[in-house]
Amino acid sequence: MNTREISLKIIEKLFHGYTLESITENLCDFQRLSKKDKAFVKMLILTFLRRNGEVDFVIKRFVKKPLKEKDEKLKNILRIGITQILFLEVSDHAATFTTVEITKKHYFGLQSFVNAVLRNVCRNKLVLVKTLDPTINLPRWVTEHIYSDIKININDIANSICKVPLLDIHFKKKQLMNMKYVKDLKGKNIFNNILRIKHTGSIENIPRFQNGDWWIQSISASIPCIIIEKIFNLERKKIDILEIGSAPGGKTIQLCNAGFQVTAIEKSPERTCKLRENLKRMKFRPKILNMDILKNDIKKLYDCALIDAPCSASGIIQKKPEILIQEKNIHSLLKSQQKIIEKTSKLIKKNGIMIYAVCSLIYEEGEGQINNFLKKNDKFIKVNLKNIITDLDCLNKDGNIIMSPLNYKKSGGVDGFFISCLKNIR
Repeated sequence: MNTREISLKIIEKLFHGYTLESITENLCDFQRLSKKDKAFVKMLILTFLRRNGEVDFVIKRFVKKPLKEKDEKLKNILRIGITQILFLEVSDHAATFTTVEITKKHYFGLQSFVNAVLRNVCRNKLVLVKTLDPTINLPRWVTEHIYSDIKININDIANSICKVPLLDIHFKKKQLMNMKYVKDLKGKNIFNNILRIKHTGSIENIPRFQNGDWWIQSISASIPCIIIEKIFNLERKKIDILEIGSAPGGKTIQLCNAGFQVTAIEKSPERTCKLRENLKRMKFRPKILNMDILKNDIKKLYDCALIDAPCSASGIIQKKPEILIQEKNIHSLLKSQQKIIEKTSKLIKKNGIMIYAVCSLIYEEGEGQINNFLKKNDKFIKVNLKNIITDLDCLNKDGNIIMSPLNYKKSGGVDGFFISCLKNIR
């Protein structure tokens, strides 16, 4: 089976709600491909996802009679062809020919129609590339709910999503960044022990992966743990931390590396396995609980709890662009977040802290949740994070930290994140 046919299969599954990672891991046809072909398929799929609105706009423009719902496969075939023509370094002839060949298999008799559409796109290629608007790639649930009272521009977000994300490597020790292989990576030390590199292949191929010298973790995702490190700067071995929503393990590793006693909770059995794998590679052994915190009673009180709450992931669309074509039930997510915050707040010792973090730029999931919680819970007060972290390019808003593509812009930007810290005063 060729790469375009496999790409078609993957796109169909993506529109049914599956993640790209789960599809590629379980699709035998994809796994049989060579490394080179796997890389091409992933690039094709990721490019379509990031440019989905633009691609569909082109289809509407050049297909005079609107495609019906039953023709979704035909639409996906056109999507594969148009993505290659407009956004990938594939010759117009190769993109058109391979797309027509797929059409023959699934819609014999319509190959002339597909050929005509794609040839028309090829003729108008230069004008299209210059005039297409990246903001149409963003779904309505993002554009309608994103922060409106801070300087986060929709155009900045749309343009950042179209780019291939850079990779942030977090080293166990600062000294490791002086080793020769780090220079070969041609990265940039962007913050603390974090090296930013350009890498689109498998992370297992990066030198010293199996040695456990480093793990993948973005700057934004590392901030909640940095806050904890600064607040509990002494006698960390005596500090008990409860981490909710631990997989794949970046924050767990960071907390263990800092010397804390960590109990990591993860609801998903599959993600718990991934968490264990990553911790084993890094040679850390925290307590791991595969459970839903909302359905289990925990008797122990903790010095600190870190909530990595389930959210829309609107801040990490660049890394998970399948989010762009999949509807999010924001109301359901808000209810889950609220319940998790309430449950976790009962597990904090007096003078202990609770960190709430979401990889989202939607007000209701971040600041809205914290404001609602504080209105109902007078035993907690907000810790002003502006006084805790002073060397970070971020937005400090009402004591919270908000990260967006505007931050570290010259270095390639960062994931969107909201972080708040609350203290139990009773």
